[in-house]
Amino acid sequence: MKVTTMQVNHLRTVFNQMLGTLRLSAEDCKKAFQELEQVVPDADVKDAMQSGVLLSDSVLSKISQCCEIVGQKPLTVHESLDEDFVKDFRRELAQIRSADARGLFVLAKASQLIHLHMGTEVALLASAQLAGHYRVGTLLEDCLEDKLAFVERTRRLIYKRMPHRHAAA
Repeated sequence: MKVTTMQVNHLRTVFNQMLGTLRLSAEDCKKAFQELEQVVPDADVKDAMQSGVLLSDSVLSKISQCCEIVGQKPLTVHESLDEDFVKDFRRELAQIRSADARGLFVLAKASQLIHLHMGTEVALLASAQLAGHYRVGTLLEDCLEDKLAFVERTRRLIYKRMPHRHAAA
């Protein structure tokens, strides 16, 4: 993970950095979901990962709208938690042989990845509210709500796949 440092004199700069971080996260997240989709044979898990790609596209679109509203481009950032996340994911997944276990692992990691990004959105949402950017706040709330819905659907899919559920049926 590469961290850039710069002197910050305005809240707007921090806001733009955070928008840049969110944009990079959404781009990385889309790539991660595309990769996750390729490593599982299960149709339900593939569908969930395709939903993650759509979610990432939606977030990217909303970030672009936020930038237009505030009249700024997000600052380019070079830090990405996702790179380390995906590297660890690949290493751990390589050790899992069972298709069911792989599917469960992919779902758990997808949910974890979304949670990593929600913190940035929460901070941006608070910043937008403080700055009086109602429309930006609305767009960021939409992103957060979409991610919460994705996490909830993923939780239900994980629960559906749990071995104790199959044993009881």
